[in-house]
Amino acid sequence: GEVRRETPKQKHLASGGDVSDPNCVHAFFDFTIKPFTEVGMLENIGSVAGVIWHYLENNDEATITKLTRELGETERTVLMGVGWLAREGKLDFERRKQGTYITLKTQQLNAEVV
Repeated sequence: GEVRRETPKQKHLASGGDVSDPNCVHAFFDFTIKPFTEVGMLENIGSVAGVIWHYLENNDEATITKLTRELGETERTVLMGVGWLAREGKLDFERRKQGTYITLKTQQLNAEVV
């Protein structure tokens, strides 16, 4: 059967969050964990990649730790989503003393505006 857990969107709403706010990353996606089949796993990774994209679009940059905390996902899932976007050439990485920061590539942001 299907395994369910409270989604980030549900947690956000339960804490009084407003998903009608266009800056709310939880307004974009709703997750239901599917059985660990290849297709279910790829769909979940793709969905998390989309949430990461929107988070970075609205917040400019983040570390893996911040994405994990803000999105309410496991570090492993966030890493897979970041890997998905990196493989598509959509991310830049900058190593700083505080950690590695992730941003959307500038041409990706410009493409969204057009």
